[in-house]
Amino acid sequence: MIQYDITSDHMRFGYISANSLPANTYVKELSFNETACDAVTVKLVSVTDDPLFSRTTLLTLNKGTQLRRLAVMDNWSYVEYTGKEKIKGFVLSEDIEVIDDEYNQ
Repeated sequence: MIQYDITSDHMRFGYISANSLPANTYVKELSFNETACDAVTVKLVSVTDDPLFSRTTLLTLNKGTQLRRLAVMDNWSYVEYTGKEKIKGFVLSEDIEVIDDEYNQ
């Protein structure tokens, strides 16, 4: 998972093959399973693919929307929402409430 720019004022996170990296490049492994849990939005929530720069809204989720928190990065949660299609993006961690946390029970 990497961060890259799509315009001069909008960044995005995405996936590349490890084989795409230059030789001898060290990349810290990102672990999803330590924080994965079910969650629900506690208010109207904006989902972004650029939490570190533009924070452009990709999708807005209503209060009470169930989703899956996959990982945490600072004050952001990387989440998966399954509606008409499966969408992954970032929401502020304070805007969701964990409803099933198998690692903290």
